[in-house]
Amino acid sequence: MITQVKMPLVAPENVRILPEFAYYLYGAWMDLLQPEQAEALHESRSMNQYLTPCGKNSAILTVNLLNTEAENCLLPLLQKTRNYHLTKYNCTLTAGEPKIQIFGEDDLVKPYYSLPQVQKKVTLHLLTPTTFKTNNRYAVFPTPELILHSAATKWNALGLSVSVDDDEAIRQLMEHTIINGYRLSSAYFGLKDVHIQSFLGNVTLSVYGPEPMTRLFNMLMNGLRFTGLGIKTSLGMGGVTI
Repeated sequence: MITQVKMPLVAPENVRILPEFAYYLYGAWMDLLQPEQAEALHESRSMNQYLTPCGKNSAILTVNLLNTEAENCLLPLLQKTRNYHLTKYNCTLTAGEPKIQIFGEDDLVKPYYSLPQVQKKVTLHLLTPTTFKTNNRYAVFPTPELILHSAATKWNALGLSVSVDDDEAIRQLMEHTIINGYRLSSAYFGLKDVHIQSFLGNVTLSVYGPEPMTRLFNMLMNGLRFTGLGIKTSLGMGGVTI
């Protein structure tokens, strides 16, 4: 079960909310939780969260709590906390009323195996800076292999009854998937004193193969809406819609 929380955040009028504010929000949550809760949540990597600016000094915070333990730790805090002070930016973000949705395994799996037809093309909208670590470097451009490997790894971490642990099936999917359109720009995501090279925008992938492969492709791409794509998705990177 995945619990998705969306809530508006407002900063002082002279402050522009940036995607990397999510990293400092994460730190604020860790400080507010009990030490054992904070450690368990940090080690489990069982959440995805990101900020999408929607005005001069406002943004929408999306938090996906990927299992019951993450929900038990963080949901009560999100529901009751209305002010978050970010020391680095010397400002306080004010949270509005959270909207909560629950997604069960049927929501994640069933549509892609019960519909008569599924799409062979999916566009990923990368809402916050996104990258992958490959050969000890940050990728400056996505590839089908990087996207699918990340999607499968994150899907399996959800602990659902449907897992994607057939290496040959993933290899075949990679061979039959192409990028056939993109509109991307270079970006940087600030973490403490480090700026991670990354990218933002849209990328369209198409799969060419038998129907079971197409259904697997769609299921994995849909899962990215909740897990995020690439690295540091619990800290604000890799926010995705499709």
